[in-house]
Amino acid sequence: MTASSQAGTGTGPAAALDPAAMRKALRPLFSPRSIAVIGATERLQYGGRLVVNLQKMGFRGALYPVNPSRDSVHGLTCYPDIEAIPHAVDLAAIVIPAARVPETVRACGRKGVGGVVIISAGFAELGESGTSLEQELEQACRAYPDMRVIGPNCLGLANVADDIWTCAPSSVTPGMLRPGGVALASQSGAIAFGPAIAKCRERGIGMQAIASTGNEVDVQIADLVAAYADDPEIRAIMLVLETVRDGARFKAAVDAAHARGKRIVALKLGRSEVGAKAASLHTAALTGDDDVYDAFFRQAGIVRAADFDELCEIAGFFALTGDRPADQARAPGAADGVGVVSHSGGAAGLGADLIAHAGATIPDFAPQTRETIANLLGGRGSSHNPADITGFMHGEHMPAIMRAVAGDPAVGAVSALTHGSAEFADRLVTVAGELGCPFSVTWTGRINDEGVARLADGGVPVFTSPRIAAIAYAALARGGPRRLAGMGSETGDETAPGEASGVLRALARTASAGVLDEHASKQVIAAAGITATREQACTTREQAIDAARVIGFPVAAKLLVPGLAHKTEIGGVKLGLADEDALGRACDDLLGQARAAQLTDARILVQEMVSPLIEVIVGMSRDPVFGPVLMLGLGGVDAEALRLVTWRVAPFDRDTAHEMIAEVPALMRLASGFRGRPQADLDALAFALARLSQLAFAESALIAGIDLNPIALRPAGEGICILDASIAVDEPGQ
Repeated sequence: MTASSQAGTGTGPAAALDPAAMRKALRPLFSPRSIAVIGATERLQYGGRLVVNLQKMGFRGALYPVNPSRDSVHGLTCYPDIEAIPHAVDLAAIVIPAARVPETVRACGRKGVGGVVIISAGFAELGESGTSLEQELEQACRAYPDMRVIGPNCLGLANVADDIWTCAPSSVTPGMLRPGGVALASQSGAIAFGPAIAKCRERGIGMQAIASTGNEVDVQIADLVAAYADDPEIRAIMLVLETVRDGARFKAAVDAAHARGKRIVALKLGRSEVGAKAASLHTAALTGDDDVYDAFFRQAGIVRAADFDELCEIAGFFALTGDRPADQARAPGAADGVGVVSHSGGAAGLGADLIAHAGATIPDFAPQTRETIANLLGGRGSSHNPADITGFMHGEHMPAIMRAVAGDPAVGAVSALTHGSAEFADRLVTVAGELGCPFSVTWTGRINDEGVARLADGGVPVFTSPRIAAIAYAALARGGPRRLAGMGSETGDETAPGEASGVLRALARTASAGVLDEHASKQVIAAAGITATREQACTTREQAIDAARVIGFPVAAKLLVPGLAHKTEIGGVKLGLADEDALGRACDDLLGQARAAQLTDARILVQEMVSPLIEVIVGMSRDPVFGPVLMLGLGGVDAEALRLVTWRVAPFDRDTAHEMIAEVPALMRLASGFRGRPQADLDALAFALARLSQLAFAESALIAGIDLNPIALRPAGEGICILDASIAVDEPGQ
């Protein structure tokens, strides 16, 4: 059975995962007492290296090579097939030609094997020629729901703490990694067992578990995140992603991890068009829109790493500094500022600049703190934040200076930029234990200095770049990982608007070409509690004039034609009609254009004129991975080309909507009284975004897209107004 059907459908909120159950289900993969290597050989190819790696890394269980052509492999009795082994087998590692893998998996199921890792390649990553074989493999997995399968096209996995390395790389050597609080799940085996663990080894970052998932016919990245969430020894999770195959399942797993205080750092491949193509070819995965992934990571509090150094160093930092679960509130009044200390004024300034630019606070020290530091420095350096303590970094007063910085009422974490001898590093380790707050060292010397090893031995996080340290401290300052489950579903004015759902479903039955016209779309929006223009749909010139008398001049007149999405392209919009004569002429012109274009059932929409303070656009589309996604942008035809836009995955609340608004700097500047104009009503915009996200999520099976363009932002306290709207629906008339 595939991972998606093991615990939830993966298609909606019900796709919740039970981390304890998932960890138990994956136990045969990570903690087997017996392992069969199917395809074992004396040659140091994948099958041979799997046996050798298990032996040399200290696997203490029973090891059974399987190869019908040999009697023994590396001194072990060899069996012709899995079913010939006279003992129970917890885990089977398969390294044989792809064509034989599905039947071999069935044999493992008949044997009662608990877990399977498939190293063999030659499946959907080859394209059409391997897709049917992978489908056959999926069917074989489904036939044995209690047997969990990783792969195919992967390099295996490792339980570092228990010395179980069921993997094929030749680079595996005893003692290469220290046990620790970081776990890795990677869709790329070469990255997992190459640069990722190489960086952790070099930095002294301790790891608990490593898994590469390859094509994911059964176990997905989401399942590993859920299982890692339940492991008390794991404090930070590293992800290397080419795609997410089941967005709802992944969200549930991330939420479970965050609920248990686990930090997640992700390296998402396929950021560029070229990279996305390479990722798709590698594991036959459809890489989603990178903007959506970026939005989801921000929304969920996942730190997105740009390279291997960021991935490993930030995860190592979180594993050592720890965090509280996401559902525990930050302590009232807790300081979130960062105190920066260095032996170099230039290094201190650079570190502080980067941390502030990343989004954390560099507060000035309190007068008492400055006085304490100044007295210890004896008139040298600088006692302000960032603190340049010159040669005193290596002197006897360094511990007292560090304690003074950590004790400042505005400081919640300390960052040191320095380097030195092994003995100096030992002193920093001692000081770190006295500070009572997160502390790290950005090592400004050679990374292979003995001092780095001493810091790692002492549990002090080490960064090789102040830029990477800045990302980590900014994430720390944001107050912890975010919860996603139930976001925006709490009681109050952000609940999913049931009235709008009813209006939507009724109107969708009459939609032409799968699109609600502007008037119908605004009825849905208004039912959701979002203000739209006062307007009336009319069939005659006389009705239009009567409507305008009620609405009040000036008005706009627009053609309403079923299935017509872009009225302006046929001249179907008339603005600023000041009186009845102007409106009458406009109606005659619009209806004449409709007849000339053979547009049947044409009507006139008479609408109030609204003068916006600022125009914005809001759109909703359905992402193939994460479902409904909302876009917010500054209005104008060039907004998207200039990247004056941002995204969020639905549903979300008003706090998230405000974060979304803040990510469009040009909008924030214009809305904050730019050049004497009034401040805009951003609270009303945030409410509309949150409410719209709830509607999009609640009706995700029906709504294919929403376009609100433009939206008029009005001065604070006056709200917003939807000037034009279009909602696309699936299966019109059903």
